[in-house]
Amino acid sequence: MLSFPLLHHMIAQRIVHRQSSALVGGAVIILLIAGLGFLFLTNTGAGNSDRENDSGNNGAGMSTTSSSTSSSSSSSVQSSAGAVLFTEVSKGQYGGSTDRGFRTVTSSTALTALLSTMENPPSISANFDTSTILVAFAGEKITGGYSIDITGVTEQNGVITVQVLEKKPDTECLVAQVVTSPYHIVLIREPNADVEFEIKEEVELCPGS
Repeated sequence: MLSFPLLHHMIAQRIVHRQSSALVGGAVIILLIAGLGFLFLTNTGAGNSDRENDSGNNGAGMSTTSSSTSSSSSSSVQSSAGAVLFTEVSKGQYGGSTDRGFRTVTSSTALTALLSTMENPPSISANFDTSTILVAFAGEKITGGYSIDITGVTEQNGVITVQVLEKKPDTECLVAQVVTSPYHIVLIREPNADVEFEIKEEVELCPGS
């Protein structure tokens, strides 16, 4: 049989061994926890950095889109129409063309051809290197009371617009029983202009009505 001192010594050694094992195990567990914690913090920091980068990239994309939209809006704006000065060359109630029409004259040849259509052509000359002639014929009318006027000229985006006002007498009006052919001819300082006519018609009220 083992003596009491020897038995006591063996028991003390086992206790110390178990305590050492427990300490070692605890240290290992602590190291594992610390390692996991470090990995978690590292991943979290990387995720936040990625989110910040994504946020910055998204912000840059929005700025580019806004700039592009603003540029697109600016490029779609058109210039407003501006008045064009014109000089009256000739106007009358008689002597115009028998046919109603609106003409743009940009050469001496075209002017000669135009004047040949008029019953009583006026004397007209122009420098077509710097000018264009605009013509409005009301055509032949069987009575008086008719008129035609070029009331305005505007330019927008390279296009010349000519406003023409035609008037005719009310059917109840007393008018001169004479054949007329109203016309209006003007000149603008725009050579080889791209021209369109806008026609407005009105009924002239009888005098005193």
